[in-house]
Amino acid sequence: MKRLGILILISLISSCFLYAQNPQLEDIEKERRMMEERIKKKEEEFLSELKKRDPSAYQAYLERKEKEEKKRKIIQDFRLGKITKEQAKSLLRPLVEKEIDVKSRIERIDDEIKMLQEQIKRIQEEIGKLKKYKTNPSLMIEDTLEDYLR
Repeated sequence: MKRLGILILISLISSCFLYAQNPQLEDIEKERRMMEERIKKKEEEFLSELKKRDPSAYQAYLERKEKEEKKRKIIQDFRLGKITKEQAKSLLRPLVEKEIDVKSRIERIDDEIKMLQEQIKRIQEEIGKLKKYKTNPSLMIEDTLEDYLR
C-alpha cells in the first residue's frame, strides 16, 4: 500500500518538474500518460504479488478501492447535477458509516476538545501580546530580548 502511495507521489512530483523544465504542454501530457502507465503497471505487479502473498489483504484492498470508486462516482454525479444533494447523501451515508468507527471517534472527542481549547488559549494570548505591541512597541523589543536570553 505504501509503495503505491509513494509511486503516485513520485508521479506528481516528476510531473511538476517536467512542467518546469519543458513548457510545451504536449510533451508534458505524453510524459504524464507514460508515467501513469508505469504506475498502473507497478500497481498491477504489486497487486499480483499481494494476491499471492496475502489473499485477505488483497481482497481488502479491492473492496476499499471499489468503495472509493463508488464514493467518487456519487460525488462526481452530484457535482455534474445528475443527482441532488439529498440523493448523494443517502447514497454516501452507508459507505461512510462503514468507514468511520463512530464509537472510537466519540471516545477521542474530549481529548480533541481539550487540545483545541489549549490552541485557542495560546492564540488568544498571542493576539493580546500583538495588541500590546501595537500600543507599546518597546514591549516587542523587550520580549525579543527575553526570548534570546531564555
